[in-house]
Amino acid sequence: MKRGKKSVATHLIYDAMDLIQERTQKSPIEVFDTALKNVGPAMEVRPRRVGGATYQVPMEVAPDRRTTLAIRWLLSAAHERAGKSFAEKLASELIDRLQRNRFCNPQA
Repeated sequence: MKRGKKSVATHLIYDAMDLIQERTQKSPIEVFDTALKNVGPAMEVRPRRVGGATYQVPMEVAPDRRTTLAIRWLLSAAHERAGKSFAEKLASELIDRLQRNRFCNPQA
């Protein structure tokens, strides 16, 4: 949702869910949940200061942060996709993440 346009965001999500239902013949909620699980990171490195040095220490990602990062990465990957409408881009991105055929982390 950008600039508080909740009704536009809701309309786009519902359109994307309808497209997912048509293309995969699966429940769009299951596709969405599986895509979030496939994209969300399990570990991340955090800076840890020991003495005068700063080390990158791998730590497990909290569930709420994992979900936030997954949604952020999915939306940014959908924005970068070529397509006619954002609903089509989002549906295609979620279907691809369901199959795990392309990594979408924009920070990598």
